[in-house]
Amino acid sequence: GRGASILCCWECVCDPIIMATRNLGTMSDSVLQDYHTRRHTSGLNTEELEAPLALVHSTSRINWLTARYDPDDSQRLQLLATGEGGFEELLGSLDDNLVIYGCFMFAAANQVKCAFVSWVGEGVSGLERARVSMHRSDMQAFVQPVASFDIQEREVPAALSAAVKASIATQVGASLLSYDGLAHISLDTNNIEAEREESAEEVYGRSELEPLPSAPPTTDADTGLLEALWAGEGLPAARAAALAKEVPQSLLGEVLWVWGGHEQLTPEAAAGLLSAASEEAAEAAEAAPHPGEALRGEGLRLSLCLLLRVQMLREGATEWGVEFARKRGGLELLSIAAQQLVSRHPQWMLTRHQALSCLEAASCALLGLSAEAPPPPKPSSTSAPLANAGGKQKLQIAQQPPPPP
Repeated sequence: GRGASILCCWECVCDPIIMATRNLGTMSDSVLQDYHTRRHTSGLNTEELEAPLALVHSTSRINWLTARYDPDDSQRLQLLATGEGGFEELLGSLDDNLVIYGCFMFAAANQVKCAFVSWVGEGVSGLERARVSMHRSDMQAFVQPVASFDIQEREVPAALSAAVKASIATQVGASLLSYDGLAHISLDTNNIEAEREESAEEVYGRSELEPLPSAPPTTDADTGLLEALWAGEGLPAARAAALAKEVPQSLLGEVLWVWGGHEQLTPEAAAGLLSAASEEAAEAAEAAPHPGEALRGEGLRLSLCLLLRVQMLREGATEWGVEFARKRGGLELLSIAAQQLVSRHPQWMLTRHQALSCLEAASCALLGLSAEAPPPPKPSSTSAPLANAGGKQKLQIAQQPPPPP
């Protein structure tokens, strides 16, 4: 039949591949085991890691390992380090002169799962980097993780942990959700209770409608002031009014207070504010303008999103937006901060909406486009609707000029 002819044609084309596959049936069990496990399709030898990996996957307290290439054999991996302190302890074994593969166990929704990480240090040669592209997938198959990450830069461990949690929640999905609909992920299986208590305090102990402690309280005079200030800074009046309506009454004082430093908000300073808010780094807060110190470690706040969004939406701000998004890494910093927001405060929906709008404005700026959507085209008066002519339906279509490039 048709299926048999297709199979026959396929065999004719791919005969060498099929014959090679059939030859596997002549291998002994020991050879097959070596072919499929210890030496992978790229020739990578992971035999030394079998016992340590089994220990990580077991119920022992060892919950991470890292491996490096054998200095005397570029096809063999050897154990570098193991530990009981989870993902953040694993980060301490990274070396700028090595290619490192690793894995760690994490817990969520009463499940313990494995995640894979890879690292290529700044001092690694081009030849070694090329080798990673061949070996990484085989190492992943050996570890059998449910999530995987490439760590590309050294960051503050707390910020990197937040980004990894957000990525795990995205990669693994609904299977990690607890009874409350949230993904409570612990990156240290030996410290689950402490992390769970800290996470609960962080998620449920604060509301997004609660202003920063250092921000002045909202007063009656603040209600119409924000709209007037934004309109005076080059924002179209209609957009200024619409944005002002998006600010909850309890946060008006904070938004006005944060906006007070906009005159010193260069693109570089805006990137510094995001770094201070996301990384909890004292040096980033010191380099950032007002209110850098107050925002340090607070993550994305609705007030910070609005500050950046208004800067990119106001008239004549195209240059500012391009500098911020492209040259100062503003779009990447916003993406990291948005991931942290989802991980730390999944119920902060108002702030998430502002973060997404801010990301949209920065994405447009990266392309050198205006974040303002153009008005829809007006229908042409020369085009005729469907008409009844001589008892038959006839569609008249007028020729339109070609769209602008």
